[in-house]
Amino acid sequence: MNKSTTTATTKKDNINEELEKKIDYITQSFPQNFLKNKLKNLARKNPDNATIICDYIIVEQTEFNIKDSTKKGKIKALVYLSNYLQDTKPLKK
Repeated sequence: MNKSTTTATTKKDNINEELEKKIDYITQSFPQNFLKNKLKNLARKNPDNATIICDYIIVEQTEFNIKDSTKKGKIKALVYLSNYLQDTKPLKK
């Protein structure tokens, strides 16, 4: 019984491996795990919105070399927007 419970919990908590790598990449310079955890929670609820946020931040980093403070502000704003929309509406619109 423990194995099936553990397996179910593990499967439930799993995030797409590629998305998890993106989250780790964009939050690697942050000393706290607050934003990483917020993004991972969003990824569990709405992986599409989490992917859009990660891709946007990666492009900003690559093209404009944004500062960590700017990156934090953008991630916070976009995660909170998604939460405000109850994680049901895609950020594409």
